Amino acid sequence: MRNSLHNIKEIIRGDFESFSKNLVAWVIIVGLAVIPSLYAWFNISASWDPYKNTGNIKIAIANDDAGYNGELSPIPLNLGETMLSKIRDNNNFNWVVTDSEEAREGVRAGRYYASIVIPESFSDDMLSLFSADVEHAKIIYYSNEKENAIASTVTGKGADYVQEKISSIFTENMLEMIFNTLHKFSDDELGDQYTLDAVSGIIGKLKNLKLEVSAMKAAVGSMKATSLALIDMTGAAAGASTEGFTAEMRAMIDDMVKTGILTPEAVERLEDAKGILNDIDASSASMSKAANNTKNNLIKLNKSLDGTAASLGRAEQSLDKLINKLEAAAASEDIDAIMSILGADAAELSHFLAEPVQLKEERVYPVANYGSAMAPFYTSLAIWVGGTLMVSMLLVSLSEERRRKLKNFSYTQEYVGRYVLFLIIGLVQSLIICCGNLWYLGIQCEHPMLFILAGLVSSVVFVNIAYTLTASFGDVGKAICVILLVVQVAGSGGTFPVEMEPGFFRAIHSLLPFNYSMGAMREAIAGTYGTMYWRDLGILLIFLAISLILGLVLRRPVIKLNRHLREKLEDTKVM
Repeated sequence: MRNSLHNIKEIIRGDFESFSKNLVAWVIIVGLAVIPSLYAWFNISASWDPYKNTGNIKIAIANDDAGYNGELSPIPLNLGETMLSKIRDNNNFNWVVTDSEEAREGVRAGRYYASIVIPESFSDDMLSLFSADVEHAKIIYYSNEKENAIASTVTGKGADYVQEKISSIFTENMLEMIFNTLHKFSDDELGDQYTLDAVSGIIGKLKNLKLEVSAMKAAVGSMKATSLALIDMTGAAAGASTEGFTAEMRAMIDDMVKTGILTPEAVERLEDAKGILNDIDASSASMSKAANNTKNNLIKLNKSLDGTAASLGRAEQSLDKLINKLEAAAASEDIDAIMSILGADAAELSHFLAEPVQLKEERVYPVANYGSAMAPFYTSLAIWVGGTLMVSMLLVSLSEERRRKLKNFSYTQEYVGRYVLFLIIGLVQSLIICCGNLWYLGIQCEHPMLFILAGLVSSVVFVNIAYTLTASFGDVGKAICVILLVVQVAGSGGTFPVEMEPGFFRAIHSLLPFNYSMGAMREAIAGTYGTMYWRDLGILLIFLAISLILGLVLRRPVIKLNRHLREKLEDTKVM
């Protein structure tokens, strides 16, 4: 043991003496320490806040709307022109108003990333809402997906924005205008017929809305019944049973919110229920406390669902009363009663029909910008690149001359002694990267010291993996490092959620060190939850243990195998 420690010290001392006497070697060392940080900083800076600059993206918009000139409105209407004026007030994109031919051709030629054309029948179709022959109004969206992989997704936000404007602001204004216009028509016999026809369309819309609210109420009742069945369950069985239950509940809640027909009160109740479902998952993860925590959280969930059901019930009753009033008035052709019902608050009714639910967003673990959100990925990537650069530039083994100077030399002594140099450079790399992220780029970070610690642990693990693979397999090991880099970039979930990736990457996701390095850094950046930060670091250290076993225990037989393969390749006189 004493001889081994002496040899390891001699290897370390010899490495640093060699560098201290060579200026070029110092330049290389400094370069190895700094270059990986540039990789991280440039990428984080480039992606800092890309959506802030979408105002430079050109989207053409053309209005071919011929307008509406009929009995429903005493004056000609051109809803396309109205929409165009509203869109000009939006600065998220560079809107270029042009004709429809230029809008289409400009996208093909690459002058615009996308274009939106309002067709000739737009106003007529919008106002057909209150006629017997309803036509859905359409806008035509053209996108040039050849120009840029992400641009089509970004410009799609522009199309969504236009659609949102049509569905809310313009629909609301249009409905209010129609309700007010109906009053003007009610003074003559011809106007009575149009009023009755329009009310028939309104009643149909309200009935559809009531059916959807009733369906939501029934779904909440089903969720409540399921949760009641689980309240009395205890122990490990309860913890195991809740996983599928909470996932199903969460999916049902998301589907309800997406329908867009719930009141703000109902949405808020459902969001509270989702929070309780998260608590159920967290409590079930701890087997010793799973039964009591799960039962308490299920009781809370039931109370929340009670509130949601009550809110939906009130909405159902209100709609039912309004439908009954309008049907009774229409059946008796009582125009004055219809006008009284609709005229009570035309603005409020039109707003409800146009936008029955307002989204209340509560951000959990908010991240200030896209650059901060991407910092864990690019930092982990830079640390791995730093380790790969080191094994490419520095020798992982001693020269034969240095080996002969060591008494009772062994590969284990060489492995430990040479690794110290790689370890120190790797830690310096990580410190430069992480400190630069925090105080040069200024990324958001709730726990800076935990972020730096995650970077240091990642460096110890990543550098050791690269060092061990190269020391054990030579040039083949370097190639393996590159392959692992490529696989982790694609499969670690650093850019897209891993659930969106192909099955192969979902299968290997949990086996990739990047996953846990990024997980720990995200906890430090956005805020910690329970012991997730320490769990990720612990799993990283498991990868280190596996790498050390390969380097310290399995390296000797691997080296013999490599020597045999190298001799065979040399016999070919080509490789």
